[in-house]
Amino acid sequence: WLSKESGEEVLHLYDEAITFSGIQFIPAPICNAVYYVDHFDRGRFIQADCIFSRNLKEKIDELQHIAESVGAKRCIINISESSKNSKTKQKSADLGATTDKANGKASVEFEQSSKNSKNQYGRIEAEFTGLRFAKRPTLKWFAYDDSINNLVETCCSGKRRVKKLTLELSGSTTATMSQSIACAIDGVLSKSLNVKGHASMKSQAKEEYQSKLQFYIEF
Repeated sequence: WLSKESGEEVLHLYDEAITFSGIQFIPAPICNAVYYVDHFDRGRFIQADCIFSRNLKEKIDELQHIAESVGAKRCIINISESSKNSKTKQKSADLGATTDKANGKASVEFEQSSKNSKNQYGRIEAEFTGLRFAKRPTLKWFAYDDSINNLVETCCSGKRRVKKLTLELSGSTTATMSQSIACAIDGVLSKSLNVKGHASMKSQAKEEYQSKLQFYIEF
């Protein structure tokens, strides 16, 4: 059955109904688990706990597929994820002076800032053998990325003139979901469905937006 939870549509499904529902669950369906509809196929539902890591793997696999399709001999994919939090506190300090006639003391205000940053890195390298001709790859996550489409067009039209190329791809252009939707899902899980111990979708979406994929290919 369908319900509206915190303004979002939620499908509730008994495990006995999984077979005839026609829905593909990734990974295998688990009782009391939460799933989110696939970005490209509404017939697939991906478990919320692993959707960001799974989609990252799909993007990496797609970049390797692109490199192989356009005839590259080697490709390197560098992953960087960073998140920064900054807090500013305003404090007042008593100087012990007697310049303030009203209070008999002088004080000065100052700001104290603290920053916390986290960086995670990953590196995937692949080499391709054999004589191959450039062909158009099947694109999903990068179907609307101008730099990827330009690379494919240049290689497949025989106009390629470079031996090495590095592209920097922003996580915001291939986002799993918007940060507003991620925030709404958190609200549904915590308030309406009372799901405890669930990873924050909002924080994961923010990290994805701030991430970078550096795509190096060599012909």
